[in-house]
Amino acid sequence: MTEEEPRLVEINYPIDVFAPYKERRRTHGANFGIHLENYVPGRWESLIDSEIYENTYGKKPISLTSIEAGYKYNFVLGSLSFMGGIGYGEANTTFLGASRVMAVYKYFGRGMYALDNLLPEPYIVPYVAGSIWQMRIKKARPGPVTEELSRQAWDLTIVLEPCFS
Repeated sequence: MTEEEPRLVEINYPIDVFAPYKERRRTHGANFGIHLENYVPGRWESLIDSEIYENTYGKKPISLTSIEAGYKYNFVLGSLSFMGGIGYGEANTTFLGASRVMAVYKYFGRGMYALDNLLPEPYIVPYVAGSIWQMRIKKARPGPVTEELSRQAWDLTIVLEPCFS
């Protein structure tokens, strides 16, 4: 190679990375999330000894950590997502001289509509989401282990979320 020949490197991108988000996003995608929440079983009563949560565990909330994953469909008016997830948390205490553990499992499904194409880049994303969820509470102490299943519940979330990418 002589000094007169230029050294060139050619890079091929499958997507134009400098194009606005609206143009470079694909039709199908995926969502993944990690959620942290505190849960206090307000009207929970033990099947073992008829004690309520506050008398046994105090007012301390149970920290639940959840993960969710799902499918995202992008279209001209925004995106639709359908996700499922599971969470876990536990409370430990000593009550009347006995060690007790309450484990909480949360199962949920979520649907979400996001306006993630309002701006050239999704720095702020308004979205609405609805979830249906159910909890399984497993209580252990010396002796029997009991499991209870909560009724199904739902929630609705409306958010204006800043996004950093």
